[in-house]
Amino acid sequence: MSRKFILVAILVGFMTIDLYAQEKINALPSYGDVKILGDICEAVSGMQVNMPSQIKSSDTNLSGKIQGQKILISGTVYQQDRMSPAAEVILYYWIEDETTPYRGWIKTDPEGHYSIFTHRPRHTKHLKIPAAIHLAVQEPDPLISYCLDDLIFEDDVYLSSDYRKHLKNIGGSGLLKVIIPGDIQFIHHDVILGLNVKNYPAKEKKVIRSGLDIGEFNPSFLPFHAWGPDAGTRTCMTCSYGRFHGIIYFVGEHVDWTEIKSWLSFLEQQSLQRGQYLKVFFVWGQSAGYDATARQLDLERIGKELGIQKLALTYVPSFTDHESEMDQSKINPSVDNTLLVLLDGSIIDKFIDLKPNAENFKLISGVLDKTKRDEFDLVVPVR
Repeated sequence: MSRKFILVAILVGFMTIDLYAQEKINALPSYGDVKILGDICEAVSGMQVNMPSQIKSSDTNLSGKIQGQKILISGTVYQQDRMSPAAEVILYYWIEDETTPYRGWIKTDPEGHYSIFTHRPRHTKHLKIPAAIHLAVQEPDPLISYCLDDLIFEDDVYLSSDYRKHLKNIGGSGLLKVIIPGDIQFIHHDVILGLNVKNYPAKEKKVIRSGLDIGEFNPSFLPFHAWGPDAGTRTCMTCSYGRFHGIIYFVGEHVDWTEIKSWLSFLEQQSLQRGQYLKVFFVWGQSAGYDATARQLDLERIGKELGIQKLALTYVPSFTDHESEMDQSKINPSVDNTLLVLLDGSIIDKFIDLKPNAENFKLISGVLDKTKRDEFDLVVPVR
């Protein structure tokens, strides 16, 4: 049998899946020609039943007996490199309603975009679990399908901290945050193909790990604020700062104050320039020689020296500290630094061991410019 190669998009060019990987795909369960990856779920099996031959990049499902809050979910599906848009990918959504379960399909456009206009799911009687939109994906090449994390609303009364801890982040975080409330709630949700999917056929290079993956929701944590607008508090970024950009700059065991001051000066300048559209936290997590009073005084000194007005200069006992919930962010204390760029609390870009120079300043600024959304300028209605 001749060797078959399947090309999968990555950052530059294409990656070849070897014969062993192809044989693994062939050995998977299937629905017709579609190979099923990961755990079997109702969404991935229901996806193939009566699938339309023509599928658009947007879908509206407001018919029938379904009533309640209207929602518009839009976003982008990305390749496994977390940067390249994925076209011709089919997303299937299924909402289990007590009166009329409903479902639909969308296929991403050439830029990977999709949108769903429907009703917000309701809770099932007698079950104290979050109301969910079940989601599955079908990729065109190779022809594979798998379930994604259920889409769950952050403000759901049944979304407990324990429930959050058991989310698998398949395809990225399924936690939804309402960007604009009102008669129609606007929501943004991106998907990363293959993320945390069992038996996914692509091969990734071994890299230094720090922080959760792009596409995942960054967990809340409670640092000590030594300097900045929230000085003297333990304000959480993802809890208190809403739908705009956020940057968290982490430094662990390798402390180089010359580099840190350079980064802080640049990030302060960006904060002043972008105003309400950017919130930046500096988090110092060096465990060696930790003394809370000394950390407080050191950061106050730095804040005064640099004339910091907007940045939050914070500290935690270590990046594995449980009391502050810092351990959930999985920051590597051994790297020089970790910079997370957030949007709606989700990680949209990540940098490790990034040096403070003109090229990298331009890189960070470019990410913020490129990912600014049109709805940034929308006015939240006053209730």
